[in-house]
Amino acid sequence: MEPTGLINAATRNALNGVERPTSAGNLQRIIVNMERWRWMPENLGAFYVWDSVPEQMTSVHEGEKVLLSEKIVVGKSSSPTPIFSADMQFIIFHPSWGVPPGIKSQELGPALRSAGGGWFFSSGASSVLRAYNLRVSRGGHAVDPDSINWSSVDIHSFDFQQPPGPTNVLGIVKFRFPNKHDVYMHDTPERNLFGGAIRAFSHGCMRVQNPIKLAEVLLARDKGFSAEQVQEYVRRGGEIKLTNPIPVHITYFTAVVDDAGKLHYRPDIYALDGRVASKLEGQTVNIATASVDKSDAPKPEATPTGEAPAKAKSRSKQKAASSQGFNPFSAIFGN
Repeated sequence: MEPTGLINAATRNALNGVERPTSAGNLQRIIVNMERWRWMPENLGAFYVWDSVPEQMTSVHEGEKVLLSEKIVVGKSSSPTPIFSADMQFIIFHPSWGVPPGIKSQELGPALRSAGGGWFFSSGASSVLRAYNLRVSRGGHAVDPDSINWSSVDIHSFDFQQPPGPTNVLGIVKFRFPNKHDVYMHDTPERNLFGGAIRAFSHGCMRVQNPIKLAEVLLARDKGFSAEQVQEYVRRGGEIKLTNPIPVHITYFTAVVDDAGKLHYRPDIYALDGRVASKLEGQTVNIATASVDKSDAPKPEATPTGEAPAKAKSRSKQKAASSQGFNPFSAIFGN
């Protein structure tokens, strides 16, 4: 357990022996993880990226060598990071961000409706979008958000884009491996999220603690780029199509063996072990796992501009409402 200085639910459960794994449970967990290995590609690739969701870590592998290991933020339990393999094809510097369908319906839509809705009721809709530098279009044509009755339209028929910039939720660089889940790896302006032991805050995408270093390692291998050449892209932006797509394996192993042959257990942050064991056994199997207590988790920024709380409170009620309803920079709503 990470030292927090707090007596919280996880501390109490540990002291009381609540949900302490048993030998039988650990055996089930090993079997579950052996089954997960059967789902993996037989050939991982000579050079590949390994994203471990339970560890909330990413690593770059060349054969048996680990070239880089970095912390990542993964999806929260209500929007878990999916488990799959895909080929990275693009590295994009200073990307735009398109609001995904889930955030449109769950956060942005309610914020637009509660802000006034449009149709000349108020300028609340434009203030919501302006607060987060979002631009709205429909069918490729820009629209006036205050001319739309957001209570009666299908928000999914509109596109919302956030251009590159210091507050863009994707940060400086995005690693794209096209997939049906529409998830990827990217930078983030919320550096505080990497401080906790549990880093499950996103809508499914993986935020990388040191994305520039990751880009340097990948582009050195694929393009022969130097660190200086990568920094040039950091300065001016641009999209790089990889010559040789790099396999990315997003995995969920809660029992792993290190090079010395020692077995280690990882937190089952999505409580999936019991579900897999139940499918294997054909009956309900409960596998105890350590409680995930987020009381010591890093808190999201109060406002997108990082204003002090006292100053933020002086904002108008309308803008405060929009901030609470939809904040793409926060740990709660970020992609």
